[in-house]
Amino acid sequence: MLVHHHIAHSVLMVRPAQFGFNAETSNSNSFQNKMEFESVSEVALKEFDSVVEQLRNVGIDVLVSQSDDLLAPDCIFPNNCFSTHEQNKLFIYPMMAANRQRERNGNMLVDLTNNFEVNEIQDYSKYEEEFLYLEGTGSIVFDHLQKIAFAIRSPRTDEVVFIAVCYALNYTPFFFTCMDAYQQPIYHTNVIMNMGLGYVLYYEDGIIDSLEKSKLLQFFKEGNLEAISISWNQVQHFCGNMLQLQNKEGKLFTICSTSAYQNLTIEQKGLISKRSNFLVVDIPMIEKIGGGSIRCMLAEVFLRPRSVKHVDGFPERT
Repeated sequence: MLVHHHIAHSVLMVRPAQFGFNAETSNSNSFQNKMEFESVSEVALKEFDSVVEQLRNVGIDVLVSQSDDLLAPDCIFPNNCFSTHEQNKLFIYPMMAANRQRERNGNMLVDLTNNFEVNEIQDYSKYEEEFLYLEGTGSIVFDHLQKIAFAIRSPRTDEVVFIAVCYALNYTPFFFTCMDAYQQPIYHTNVIMNMGLGYVLYYEDGIIDSLEKSKLLQFFKEGNLEAISISWNQVQHFCGNMLQLQNKEGKLFTICSTSAYQNLTIEQKGLISKRSNFLVVDIPMIEKIGGGSIRCMLAEVFLRPRSVKHVDGFPERT
């Protein structure tokens, strides 16, 4: 059995109490769309439940945390709130929107620490008092093999906080600019870049500084990553917002949405399929309203599970 220690086989997902358009985040996220009809939340929750089932069916561990906060419409995207790391470290991040900051007070972090061991907590949420933000693995794309962290400039990603996180992890930081087709900052790095074993997808045309682009390509080369350039149209269909996971047997899966998969070229699919199996999930309502896709829904867990003992036939956490 080949296990890739830098690729998660467990994720946390948050099932929202009420999903809908978040007006507080829409100014910096052009991917959001406001649609008002009663079944938005109902449809989104069905999409959510289907994703959980598909992941579990292929052997990926999913911890589902049920939110009871009706005023946290984006809690379905928990990867912005925290990240986990080797040696059972938990990092908590500053988020820009007030109704996203409240997600930390919900069940998510309690469920995480009840089910997994945490030896160290680094809490960066204090930076919100200075109006400085860094929204987890939305803002940061980690290359855990090379120990490099990538982040693009945006209202939600501050360089000061980014450098502090990289220093704590002993990762090399690479902060760069990537603009959309209208020369506006893109809100999150994980919309324009995702890494798998042996490959990386990235939005090359948005990187306007030639030196930054050259340095980025050098990192890819040194990491033996096949660089797969995606177009702005593909970014809009969330081809950059995918995530590679492994099951307990070490089998690799690239999780992507139907929209992303349908907009990848045959050649791009072939390059990824050589290294990983596609797992395609259908989440059009979540993408349309929330402005994020499957990677945003999956918070990787690199923590050690708490031991479980059985008492009278029932599992009990210790």
